[in-house]
Order: sequence, then C-alpha cells, then structure tokens
Amino acid sequence: MEMMVAVVILGIMIAAALPSYRGWSENTQIRTAAESVLSGLQLARAEAARRNTNVSFAVNGNNWSVNVQATGAASDAFYTPAATVQSRNGTEGTRHALITATQNAITFNGSGRVTPTPAASSVFAVTNPTGGACATSANLSGMRCLNVVVEPGGKIWMCDPALNGSGNPQACAP
Repeated sequence: MEMMVAVVILGIMIAAALPSYRGWSENTQIRTAAESVLSGLQLARAEAARRNTNVSFAVNGNNWSVNVQATGAASDAFYTPAATVQSRNGTEGTRHALITATQNAITFNGSGRVTPTPAASSVFAVTNPTGGACATSANLSGMRCLNVVVEPGGKIWMCDPALNGSGNPQACAP
C-alpha cells in the first residue's frame, strides 16, 4: 500500500515536470545550434587570419561548412587548392532547430574582416518551430530563439532578439 502511494506521488511529480522539461529540451536545441554556428564562424575567421587567405563559412539548410578558398592558378608554384576545414550536419543534437540566414555564405580575409564588405550585419536566426513561437519583448513565454550576428568588421556575437537593449548584454539591439 505504501509503495503504491509512493508510485502515485512520483507519477504526479513527473507529470507536472514534463512540460517544463520539454520546453527546456527544445530551448537547449536552439542554444546548441546557435553555439555551433557561432563556433563555425569564429573558426572561419581564425583560419583566415592563420592562413592569411580567404576562408568562407557557408550554411546550407541546417548544415554548415568552413572552406579555404583556392588561391592562384593550378599551374602556379604557390597554388593552394580549395579545402574543407570543418563541416557540421544540422541533425547532430539539434534535429528540430532551424537556421535562417540573411546571407548564406560569409568570407573572411586574412585580417579577419568580412569580404567583400557588406552594407549591413549578417544575421543567422536560430529557431525551433516544433517547440512553438519565439519569445518576444512583449511575451517572454515562448521559445528563446537566438541570433548570431556578424558585423562587417568581423565581430561575431550571439544575442537574444526578445530582450530589450537597455543595458542588457544579451540583447540584439543596443
């Protein structure tokens, strides 16, 4: 009898915690995908500076890759063929996350700056449609969608578009 009471109480506690766990799990997929994009962009910028050549970060759906661009002609003594430094399959740990980019490929030069210089910052928005709508500044109860922003000068940062910029370092807008 006492064991049945304990099992019932445990079942009630699990049932109460399940919705919170699901929301946490969906938000974790967003953060994991955003951090993956952030690290891929940082790798591309670092490789460009290390190799002193153009390196691109390209997004195709939820997959991304960091590629060294070919330099010179194939007949040149200093020819360097194009090569993939790293790539990531979008289903690795983030099967429900969705990456939407304002620019599908970004190239960094040997100085770590974006080339050609874009007119505005590039944004990689990471959402989770299966988890629900993104939170907004008016309603913070939705999914905590994240943006990864690349400024023309090469600065790369992750932010929360739902937060107001009034002194909050996690906000996208100043």
